[in-house]
Amino acid sequence: MTPASPHDPQLKTLTLRDVAATYTDEGTEGPPLVMIHGLPGSVRDFRWLEAALRRQQPHIRVVRLDMPGFGGTDEVLGGRMTVEERSEFVVDMLKALELKGAILVGHSMGGGLILGAAVSAPRRVAGLAFLSSIGLRPHRGVRVLPNPRWMARVFCNPVGRRVLGGVLRRAFVKSGFPSSTPDHERFATVRALGVLNFETLAGFADEVAALGLPARVLIAEDDPLVEVSIAEELADALGAPLKRFEAGGHNIQKTHAVEVSDAVLAFTTSIRTA
Repeated sequence: MTPASPHDPQLKTLTLRDVAATYTDEGTEGPPLVMIHGLPGSVRDFRWLEAALRRQQPHIRVVRLDMPGFGGTDEVLGGRMTVEERSEFVVDMLKALELKGAILVGHSMGGGLILGAAVSAPRRVAGLAFLSSIGLRPHRGVRVLPNPRWMARVFCNPVGRRVLGGVLRRAFVKSGFPSSTPDHERFATVRALGVLNFETLAGFADEVAALGLPARVLIAEDDPLVEVSIAEELADALGAPLKRFEAGGHNIQKTHAVEVSDAVLAFTTSIRTA
C-alpha cells in the first residue's frame, strides 16, 4: 500500500569535505532512521515511506541523505568514488549530524553503503534495513550492462558522454528509472558501477555478522534489477530475516510504503527492547 500523499520536508545543506551536502532531518522521537538512496536517486526516493512512517509515529526522527553527485550534494573525487569511499561519506554525515544509535535504511546501492558504514562506525549504528538491496555478487541490473569498468572510462570522457548519452538514457528508462533523471546522475551512476567491488561487499557482510548487528532484508519477487536469490544470500550472510513481496518492483519503499513502514517500525521496537 502507498499513502495518499508523500512527505517532502525542507532540504537542508551542510558543508562536508569542502562541498555542499544536502539532507532532510525531521522529528525528535526514537532512534534516528537514516535513509540512503540508490544510484541514481535522491532523498525524494523515500518521500512515500516517510509519509507512511509519520502516519503511525508523527514525531519519529527521519534523516535522508543525498549521496555525492546526486540530489543536491556536490560530486566528490570527480564522481568515481568506490563503495568504501561512499560509505565513509555516510559515516561523515552521521558524525556531522551527531547521530548515534541510528538504524540505517539502504535502498538498492544504498544497501551496500550501509554495510560499509556499519563496519566503519559500528558504535553509531543500531541496526540495518535493506530494501531491494544489492548483495554479495553482481545482480541482473549489473549483468545486463556492458563491462562497467569500460563504460566508466567512456562516460568520464566528454566525447563519450555526448555520443552515447542518448543510449544510456534509454537504457535507464527501460530499466524503470524516470526519464526526468538528470544526465549527470546517470553518468555518475555508471562511474560508480565501474568501481563497484562485490568482494568488498561480501567482506563487509561478514564483518557486520561478526559484530552481531541486527538486520532485516526486504525485496519484491518481481524486482527487475535485483533477483530474490541475491536478497536470500545477503540475509543468510547477515543472519537476518527476509521479507518478500509477491509484487512491487524495485521501489518497494513506494509501492509497499505502508508494509515497509510496519516492518521498519517493528524492527526498531525489537532493537529497543532487546
